[in-house]
Amino acid sequence: MPLQSGFKFHRGHGQTCLRALPALILWAVWTSTPILHAAAATHEEVLGRWAGKTPAALRAAATQGNAEAQHSLAHALLQVTNASQAQQDEAIQWLRRAADQQLAVAQAGLGAAYFEGKLVPVDYLTAWKWMRAAAAQNLPYAQNYLGSAYWGGWGTNPDLSEAVRWFRAAKDYAPALNNLGWLTLRGQGGLTVDNVAGLKLIRQAADLGHPRSQDDMGWIHLRGFAQQPKNPALAVDWFKKSAALGYSHAQFHLANAYAQGDGIAPDMLAAVDLYRKAADQGHAEACFTLAEIYVSGEASPRNADDSANFLYERAADGGQNRAATILAGRLRWGFGCTPDVLKACGWLCQASREIAGADSLTGTDDPAAEESRQFAAFYLMHRRACQLRDVPALLQMGRWCTEGKVAPTDFPEAYKWLRLAQQRGSAAAETELATLRGRMTPEQIKDGDRRVAKMNR
Repeated sequence: MPLQSGFKFHRGHGQTCLRALPALILWAVWTSTPILHAAAATHEEVLGRWAGKTPAALRAAATQGNAEAQHSLAHALLQVTNASQAQQDEAIQWLRRAADQQLAVAQAGLGAAYFEGKLVPVDYLTAWKWMRAAAAQNLPYAQNYLGSAYWGGWGTNPDLSEAVRWFRAAKDYAPALNNLGWLTLRGQGGLTVDNVAGLKLIRQAADLGHPRSQDDMGWIHLRGFAQQPKNPALAVDWFKKSAALGYSHAQFHLANAYAQGDGIAPDMLAAVDLYRKAADQGHAEACFTLAEIYVSGEASPRNADDSANFLYERAADGGQNRAATILAGRLRWGFGCTPDVLKACGWLCQASREIAGADSLTGTDDPAAEESRQFAAFYLMHRRACQLRDVPALLQMGRWCTEGKVAPTDFPEAYKWLRLAQQRGSAAAETELATLRGRMTPEQIKDGDRRVAKMNR
């Protein structure tokens, strides 16, 4: 079931799951659909009042305590390509100062940051505090976000009745209309199932130019949902509108239509172009599909960052387990890369929690039987460390990655395993970690810390 807070949510083949966005896109609070009713100042309105100011003038006004200047400065800092950690930290500081002065969009941006944990650690208590403050000022983005938080149970128990209340409070805000439409179609949150009313709400949001709603309209007509007759041609029309606005899920759906000739004449060149556009935005299914196209030889990668292995990895990162399994095999045997058993085992563990998931890579029918046995042993050790967090296994993985005998030498990876063992009270890990740090660069240590944080999520 679609669920929108103002961020993108992934729906592939009719299934819905939350996908948190990269840090900079987190600030979709500043690029929301224009508000059609009286409300607190939007991001566009705030930025418009400070357009044309020099960076020095903007910073001077922010330093003097102007909340809108503080908010605009935070935005400018986050617009820098590959913004540094220092710039991100400074942006949060300016947002907090603006939020303390009751600027609604700053409160909403700060609340979203704490909900998503992109620029600050996840803190639901703080997130709810700031988002409620913004919603109390009649900021539709914040009202819709609260509705989504109640719907999804973000730091609280799910409460669909509260979700409906907040979506209604947001009135003509397109994402809220869409959310309310889906709840109406499903008859949830105390609402009566009503296909006509639900579809009308989603259509209203689509007509406001909301790309997600346009994609939803396409999906509804493609599948014949909500008692609508299947109409692939009409679905394609809606997908085109949404794809033209850069919405990755619509690009993927339109690519499928071109590839399959569903509602439109088959055009593989157009399909590949659209798959690439969606994949460039990290769409997991598009990454996987494009990788399969490259492996089949129907099209060729544009560059190294567009290779099959790169795309399989992006798809696996997005939760596509089949991509993780395929990538593990390619890494083990060196298809399109240098063989890397460490990474192969990592992706294999992600793809399956059962040892049976490794059968295709560790089977006894492998002509290189001894090599297969070694790989199976390495995989089992990796699995014990990764999934069970068994201290002896964590220590062994750390040592292997340090020595470079069983697996390639990788100090950040060794640091990760030893740090996880240390967190479980291993004195040996603490001693070995101290020695390892002396051999690592500051950047390698930062890389190791990032890997530890990812494992602890």
